[in-house]
Amino acid sequence: MDTLRAQFEAWLSLQQCSTEGVRPAPKDATRCTVVSIHNAATTSMAGDLLKMWGADEMKPEAAVAVLSKPDIAVTNQSDKDGQLPKVLKLSDKVKEALA
Repeated sequence: MDTLRAQFEAWLSLQQCSTEGVRPAPKDATRCTVVSIHNAATTSMAGDLLKMWGADEMKPEAAVAVLSKPDIAVTNQSDKDGQLPKVLKLSDKVKEALA
């Protein structure tokens, strides 16, 4: 199971682009829904995930620190090795695009 992709996409869906780079989006501008499987009661888990990935301090550097940990599973380790460094450049790319 590739949890890296799911968690990265959750983080992205809770961000917005601005002239200051990538920043946490206000609650009314997020684009993430957590749906439980097999009738699991995940209200608190869903809230915890949304709170973690949407936190003000969850900037690209913090997201990479979490996603690079060994407990975040990936199908192909080269995905982690090749793609996570690009996230570190994301805010700068957004700033350039909006300048």
